[in-house]
Amino acid sequence: MRVRFASPEIQADLRSRAVAFWAHVQQDPTPLPEAVSTRVRDLDPRVVVDTCTPGQVALCSKGDLGVTPLIDLLVATAPRQEFEIVAGRQRRPVDQALERVRVDVGLDLTRARARLGFSRGHLMEIVIYDRSTGAHDDPRALEAANYLCELLLSERTVDRWVSDVGVAPLAGGGPLRVVAGPASPSDEHFPIADLPDVFDRAVAALYEGLDEQPLIRADDDRKGWTLFELDPDPDADYEEQNDLAVTTTRCPELLKCFLEGSPFASARFSRNGETIAYVKIDDGDAGMQRRLVRRNEIERRLDDALVDAQLGSVIGTGMGLRYSYLDLVLPDVEAALPCVQRVLRAANVGTRSWLLFFDTALQDEWCPIWEDSPPPPGVEPR
Repeated sequence: MRVRFASPEIQADLRSRAVAFWAHVQQDPTPLPEAVSTRVRDLDPRVVVDTCTPGQVALCSKGDLGVTPLIDLLVATAPRQEFEIVAGRQRRPVDQALERVRVDVGLDLTRARARLGFSRGHLMEIVIYDRSTGAHDDPRALEAANYLCELLLSERTVDRWVSDVGVAPLAGGGPLRVVAGPASPSDEHFPIADLPDVFDRAVAALYEGLDEQPLIRADDDRKGWTLFELDPDPDADYEEQNDLAVTTTRCPELLKCFLEGSPFASARFSRNGETIAYVKIDDGDAGMQRRLVRRNEIERRLDDALVDAQLGSVIGTGMGLRYSYLDLVLPDVEAALPCVQRVLRAANVGTRSWLLFFDTALQDEWCPIWEDSPPPPGVEPR
């Protein structure tokens, strides 16, 4: 469901529905958590209600991040009441998180240990070691480990930064590059109580390694760009950038993460709150050489317009079997959108042209270049 970047009419309707939803919840005679859980299914069955924290109702995505903008809308429109309405499970103190896991899952992880390390795309992998874990695929241990990480780090943080939470017997090890904890007796794992601090320090260290300047101010020397060649399968149409054959980018790690289908969050690649987006233009009826010349001209005009207005810049280009692509970094999407639309309309691109997003949490969102642009392939009409 498109929420954040829907048309003004649809946004007004969604906000009215959200306000009405809370009004019905308040009128429901059942306790508020149960009323929210029952009625939210009519808005979107992907929203899951969690009440593990007393006095708090968490609206959770449970891994289906496309529902994130709707959850944010519901939290923003929630009235003040006896329960606090929050987006996803929030961080809890270690003792409270461990007790919650013990009660809800039946495992005591007080003596558990953890290790974490970065993998591709600035994603983290976490392994929880405990003596009660019998195997790497122990379903109850995996449930407890994932639950504990969400309570110690917050659900939104896990969604944004963590690619996998695994389990292993306490004596286990592995090849994952480790970020050691302050109380760790070895380089392999550290006490579970240290996980929040170790995680925060790992993120801080990653940010220290990123450019302090916004990505839009990075040196635009094309000698530093990376070329990728891909071999897409011919199809009637293509979602996202699935027809991409040749692409060049200023940010290869960022692009590889997106093209491989890994969970994506702009916050892992920019320390300045920028959003990674892309323009998708259907020009498959034209010859390849003509498409290339046309895309290069649009790229030049769009980059000049965005940079001059300090609204963003082009960080990558691509040619697909059917579509042409321009990857963008935008500090403020809402502010940059009119500029993007103006340049592309002046270039007379077809109606099947859109501004789309790398972020997994924005996978259902899209911005039309023309008022009558249809939905992009693979996205719900609304």
